[in-house]
Amino acid sequence: MEDTAKKDNPSKNDLIKMVLILRIIVRIEIKTK
Repeated sequence: MEDTAKKDNPSKNDLIKMVLILRIIVRIEIKTK
């Protein structure tokens, strides 16, 4: 179980990073408009 958890964590962290980046991009686009 620990091995699977370790493998799942990186993927979840990557998804969170992608969401944060997308939010920042959206905010920048709104400011430029």
